[in-house]
Amino acid sequence: RVEKNCIGFIRIRAEKGTAYNREHHDVLDDTRVHRESYDFAIKIATGAFQKDDEDEEDKRSSHPEQLLALPEKQRRDMLDELDLELYAEQLEQNNKGKKFITVNDIKDELIEPFKERRRPYADPTEDELFNLLTGETDDTLHKGVLVTATVVKYVEKANGGGFVRCRLESGVDAQIPWQLISSRDDFDPSHIKEGMTVTGKVMRVTKQRFQVDLSTRADDLSRHEDWPDNVNSDRWRRWDDPTTTT
Repeated sequence: RVEKNCIGFIRIRAEKGTAYNREHHDVLDDTRVHRESYDFAIKIATGAFQKDDEDEEDKRSSHPEQLLALPEKQRRDMLDELDLELYAEQLEQNNKGKKFITVNDIKDELIEPFKERRRPYADPTEDELFNLLTGETDDTLHKGVLVTATVVKYVEKANGGGFVRCRLESGVDAQIPWQLISSRDDFDPSHIKEGMTVTGKVMRVTKQRFQVDLSTRADDLSRHEDWPDNVNSDRWRRWDDPTTTT
């Protein structure tokens, strides 16, 4: 089992300065092609030379070697002529399994053996990281958009005032500064209860801190026509609505 799992990553090459000798190793050992797929590789190489598949076994086995000895561009042009999708369908019909990805990987290896095909690693940008961790994008979360949030707690400051800590449905932390909580001079912060669901208008997005600042002032919300589709305004908790009694 270890050999089966590792063989596709082991590269066996002829000694430097020594001509390739088929008695010592197979030229496909110097590719990522797995031993279990050597027959597929031979078939593909044979097709690239437009040879009869019924050629003698020894001649067919030499086709990968002959192909890999050609210039890369010539190999690519020859292999591009093959209908590998049809070949994969034939393999599936012959109970060999789904091999479309396999035969295309073999083609790539016959063109450029052991080429690094992965994209160079790059650290995610601030926007990409924010999206990966929250699912939010600039389209779904930006200044001016209305969002729903759940109250976590009201934090009262020693020098007066305070702010509300909330959490958006996506998990992003939200904060409602004191001056943006209410436009009513007689607003009582005791109306703010943990677990309340409120509508807020995004005033700022700080992606580095995964945080947004919201406003729940009635004048900010009333100027916004883009109410979320899932909001039933008849039952929505808006502590700053002058028509709401608490």
